[in-house]
Amino acid sequence: MLGRIDTWWRAFEAQAPQIVALFSRAADWDLAEWMGRNLGAIDERIMWEFAPGVAGGRWRLVLTPEAERRLRPLVDVVLSRAPRIPGWEFYPHRLAEGMESALFTVQGRTGVDISAFEVSARPGEGLVHLAFGPPPGSPRNGGKDLDASFLAAETLLGEDVLDLWIGEVAIERRSPCTPLAELPARVAALIEAWQGGLPAEPCWRRHKTSGWTLWRLNPVEADDYPGQFDLGVAKSMDPPMWQAAHSRWIFDSRRFSRCGETFCYLKVDGSQRLPADGFRDKTAIEDAVDEVLVPRGLGCHVGGGTGRRYSYVDMALVDVQGALDVLLPVLRGGKLPRRAWILFFDGTLADEWVPVWDDAPRPPLLGG
Repeated sequence: MLGRIDTWWRAFEAQAPQIVALFSRAADWDLAEWMGRNLGAIDERIMWEFAPGVAGGRWRLVLTPEAERRLRPLVDVVLSRAPRIPGWEFYPHRLAEGMESALFTVQGRTGVDISAFEVSARPGEGLVHLAFGPPPGSPRNGGKDLDASFLAAETLLGEDVLDLWIGEVAIERRSPCTPLAELPARVAALIEAWQGGLPAEPCWRRHKTSGWTLWRLNPVEADDYPGQFDLGVAKSMDPPMWQAAHSRWIFDSRRFSRCGETFCYLKVDGSQRLPADGFRDKTAIEDAVDEVLVPRGLGCHVGGGTGRRYSYVDMALVDVQGALDVLLPVLRGGKLPRRAWILFFDGTLADEWVPVWDDAPRPPLLGG
């Protein structure tokens, strides 16, 4: 994969003058075919977009997985290996644009004039939900109005804000009341208010004094369970985070920590009993996690639960790699079964997993 990435960048660097010539109408060739053949060799699902530069460069290239958010780690690696090319800037998200540019983009791509649209923004579940309202008396365009509204939100807010903070995007013809041009300021204010209510300290400094919330659930019986879908009993010191991680919305740790924590969990197959010379039970695992992480300021356990087949220990890690370096030897020393892994709540990390044992099989994942 790294070889394919480096091959792509060598090809792009060699072709960059011809790309500029194409934009200047000094050349005529099939850019889409070239990008599909060269960038597609990494992954055909990575989308691309060229636009004028914004930070001193003449041109910018955006590489984004769009809705395939589990490809985000791959895109980050691709961009981390980009060479320095004079006149070029590279970005992992589409940037926010002004109102005039948004109107032009939406009209050109959807055929909908949104200049008279209004919008309302309301907080909920750590997200901002948007409702767009076409002007009174305007014809109903079915899905076109919704497509135009979604594109307007992406263009005015930027793709990063859209992915991280925006939940539902809907059409309502009566309640919206804010002019479209005021949307970025309104969303920024709601985000600031939410972040201001988050704890100022990381979980490992608070876990001994925090209250705990318990849940009882009724999981559906299945042959196996991705995620935590077999949970019957669960607990957490951070109910909003836990509820968001188990909701229909894509989870992102950045919405629930001001300290750069990543929320993840240890998943242990409980179909076989723990050996007598290892961890006694899940509580012993939780204690071992805290004993190795908290003194180093690396994180702590923040919850967990027991399911039909698996046991879980939820964690908040300040430094993921640093925590893994000290945590994995402890978990192995506790004689956990081979089917034990550390997985992540974040939607962008849905395909990432760390085996406790090097010969562990692949865990059941939401994407198959």
